[in-house]
Amino acid sequence: MRNENIYHGGGYSSGSWPGGGVGGGMTEVPIGFANPLIIDASAGNIFTTTLTAGTVIGVPLNPTVKWIIIRLIQGGAGGFAVTWNAVFKFCDSLPIPVLSVAAGKRDYLQFIYNSLTSTWDFVGEAYGHV
Repeated sequence: MRNENIYHGGGYSSGSWPGGGVGGGMTEVPIGFANPLIIDASAGNIFTTTLTAGTVIGVPLNPTVKWIIIRLIQGGAGGFAVTWNAVFKFCDSLPIPVLSVAAGKRDYLQFIYNSLTSTWDFVGEAYGHV
Protein backbone atom coordinates (compact mmCIF):
# COMPACT_ATOMS: atom_id res chain seq x y z
CA MET A 1 0.00 0.00 0.00
CA ARG A 2 1.33 3.43 -0.93
CA ASN A 3 1.61 6.28 1.53
CA GLU A 4 -0.34 9.15 -0.01
CA ASN A 5 0.20 11.63 2.78
CA ILE A 6 1.55 14.92 1.53
CA TYR A 7 3.70 17.33 3.53
CA HIS A 8 1.81 20.55 4.33
CA GLY A 9 3.27 23.31 6.48
CA GLY A 10 4.40 21.79 9.75
CA GLY A 11 2.75 18.40 9.28
CA TYR A 12 1.16 15.92 6.95
CA SER A 13 -2.36 15.71 5.60
CA SER A 14 -3.86 13.34 3.09
CA GLY A 15 -4.05 14.79 -0.39
CA SER A 16 -3.23 18.45 0.36
CA TRP A 17 -0.39 20.43 -1.20
CA PRO A 18 1.64 23.28 0.30
CA GLY A 19 0.17 26.69 -0.41
CA GLY A 20 -3.38 25.36 -0.69
CA GLY A 21 -3.24 24.34 -4.33
CA VAL A 22 -2.22 25.93 -7.60
CA GLY A 23 -2.67 29.67 -7.27
CA GLY A 24 -1.91 29.44 -3.54
CA GLY A 25 1.77 30.27 -3.88
CA MET A 26 2.80 27.57 -6.36
CA THR A 27 4.27 28.11 -9.82
CA GLU A 28 3.95 25.47 -12.53
CA VAL A 29 6.86 25.02 -14.93
CA PRO A 30 6.67 22.78 -18.00
CA ILE A 31 10.01 21.20 -18.87
CA GLY A 32 10.90 19.44 -22.07
CA PHE A 33 11.91 15.83 -21.92
CA ALA A 34 15.66 15.25 -21.61
CA ASN A 35 18.05 12.62 -20.33
CA PRO A 36 19.10 13.54 -17.74
CA LEU A 37 16.11 15.63 -16.74
CA ILE A 38 17.38 18.77 -14.96
CA ILE A 39 15.06 21.02 -12.96
CA ASP A 40 15.82 24.66 -12.15
CA ALA A 41 14.24 24.78 -8.69
CA SER A 42 14.33 28.59 -8.66
CA ALA A 43 11.82 28.69 -11.55
CA GLY A 44 8.84 27.33 -9.61
CA ASN A 45 7.45 24.51 -7.50
CA ILE A 46 5.62 22.12 -9.85
CA PHE A 47 7.66 20.72 -12.73
CA THR A 48 5.91 18.74 -15.46
CA THR A 49 7.38 16.61 -18.21
CA THR A 50 6.07 13.91 -20.50
CA LEU A 51 8.26 10.83 -20.54
CA THR A 52 9.11 9.61 -24.03
CA ALA A 53 11.84 7.24 -22.87
CA GLY A 54 13.49 6.20 -19.63
CA THR A 55 15.51 8.96 -17.96
CA VAL A 56 17.55 9.99 -14.95
CA ILE A 57 16.19 12.77 -12.74
CA GLY A 58 19.31 14.90 -12.27
CA VAL A 59 20.43 17.27 -9.52
CA PRO A 60 18.00 20.22 -9.31
CA LEU A 61 19.74 23.54 -9.91
CA ASN A 62 19.33 26.56 -7.61
CA PRO A 63 17.57 25.04 -4.59
CA THR A 64 16.18 28.42 -3.52
CA VAL A 65 12.75 26.93 -2.87
CA LYS A 66 12.20 24.52 -0.01
CA TRP A 67 9.95 22.03 -1.83
CA ILE A 68 9.17 20.85 -5.34
CA ILE A 69 6.62 18.61 -6.96
CA ILE A 70 7.64 16.61 -10.02
CA ARG A 71 4.70 15.64 -12.25
CA LEU A 72 5.66 12.83 -14.64
CA ILE A 73 3.29 11.91 -17.48
CA GLN A 74 3.66 8.62 -19.33
CA GLY A 75 3.86 9.51 -23.04
CA GLY A 76 3.62 7.31 -26.12
CA ALA A 77 2.89 3.70 -25.20
CA GLY A 78 3.88 4.34 -21.55
CA GLY A 79 6.01 2.10 -19.39
CA PHE A 80 8.96 4.49 -19.13
CA ALA A 81 11.01 4.30 -15.93
CA VAL A 82 13.14 6.89 -14.19
CA THR A 83 16.18 6.62 -11.98
CA TRP A 84 17.17 9.20 -9.41
CA ASN A 85 20.41 11.06 -8.78
CA ALA A 86 21.88 10.38 -5.32
CA VAL A 87 20.73 13.82 -4.04
CA PHE A 88 17.18 12.42 -3.92
CA LYS A 89 16.69 10.53 -0.66
CA PHE A 90 14.04 7.92 0.07
CA CYS A 91 13.10 6.13 3.29
CA ASP A 92 11.39 2.99 4.62
CA SER A 93 7.89 4.50 4.52
CA LEU A 94 8.49 6.20 1.13
CA PRO A 95 10.86 4.03 -0.91
CA ILE A 96 11.98 4.79 -4.45
CA PRO A 97 8.73 5.21 -6.38
CA VAL A 98 7.44 2.78 -8.97
CA LEU A 99 5.70 4.93 -11.56
CA SER A 100 2.40 4.26 -13.29
CA VAL A 101 3.00 2.50 -16.60
CA ALA A 102 -0.13 3.20 -18.66
CA ALA A 103 0.09 5.87 -21.36
CA GLY A 104 -1.32 9.21 -20.23
CA LYS A 105 -1.11 8.46 -16.49
CA ARG A 106 0.27 11.25 -14.28
CA ASP A 107 2.31 10.71 -11.12
CA TYR A 108 3.13 13.42 -8.57
CA LEU A 109 6.27 13.21 -6.43
CA GLN A 110 7.00 15.77 -3.73
CA PHE A 111 10.42 16.59 -2.28
CA ILE A 112 11.59 18.91 0.51
CA TYR A 113 15.07 20.39 0.30
CA ASN A 114 17.24 19.49 3.30
CA SER A 115 19.88 22.22 3.58
CA LEU A 116 21.70 20.32 6.34
CA THR A 117 22.54 17.44 3.98
CA SER A 118 22.10 19.21 0.60
CA THR A 119 19.59 16.54 -0.41
CA TRP A 120 15.99 16.42 -1.63
CA ASP A 121 13.96 14.24 0.76
CA PHE A 122 10.96 12.38 -0.70
CA VAL A 123 7.89 13.27 1.37
CA GLY A 124 4.81 12.62 -0.74
CA GLU A 125 3.38 10.78 -3.71
CA ALA A 126 0.20 10.34 -5.70
CA TYR A 127 -0.01 7.91 -8.63
CA GLY A 128 -2.16 7.11 -11.62
CA HIS A 129 -4.06 10.32 -12.30
CA VAL A 130 -5.78 10.43 -15.68
